[in-house]
Amino acid sequence: MCRCRQGSASSRPDAPPRYFFSGITGPSRDPPFFHAGRDLAGKSAGPDSGPLRGGHMRGLVLGLCCLVLGGCISVPPAPARQEWEEIHTRSFAGKSPREVLDAAEKVLRAADHDFTFDYPTGKLIGTRRWTVYAVLMATGGTDYWTIETQEADGATQASVMITRQVMAVMPSPTFNPGASSGWGVQSSTTPGTPLQARAAYDLFWDRVDSVLDGRPWPTCEDRKRAIARRDRGGLDALCSVTTDDETPG
Repeated sequence: MCRCRQGSASSRPDAPPRYFFSGITGPSRDPPFFHAGRDLAGKSAGPDSGPLRGGHMRGLVLGLCCLVLGGCISVPPAPARQEWEEIHTRSFAGKSPREVLDAAEKVLRAADHDFTFDYPTGKLIGTRRWTVYAVLMATGGTDYWTIETQEADGATQASVMITRQVMAVMPSPTFNPGASSGWGVQSSTTPGTPLQARAAYDLFWDRVDSVLDGRPWPTCEDRKRAIARRDRGGLDALCSVTTDDETPG
């Protein structure tokens, strides 16, 4: 039902355009994402292919948008300070900040080869761009991982925060009084928002421990089996159709 491609165009010189819709409006243009394409039944997706027109199409598109953006993950309430520290921070006895940051980078590179990194003093900032193509729309976004470290009493105190920015692009009918109608492109953007789901943070820290101490590497499938079904959507920053989910070499 969907095509998925991760990474920015700059990371793949031969990568095709991210969006395969037509943004041209006119009396006989196909709606975006159906242009020169086919529907789920394999039939032609031209303007005369079915009853999904005008308000019906718009309603279906908006419904799919809600499913893609909000249907898979329930948004947990913001944690209190103690719970936040339990989720976002760890202490690594006998490890230097550099060792912890190097381990964190290995974890993120294994999750997706499209991560790019910046290296401020005592920090690691990982950026991952992702895109999901659905039948009638495309959803893309950028995940920002910020890992900070501080050495104290022979241990390294580390914290991690994931922030996500999301944009959705979908077809939108245009109505011109006294002229022919057509199709345009409608987009919406969600500003960068901290991810509150605990599952991705727990998996990240367990993988850092694996790199540092040689513990068994927790795979995405292992973790999905170990947590409640309602919490599995919270793993998507590390485990989804837009990640690679490899094991560090």
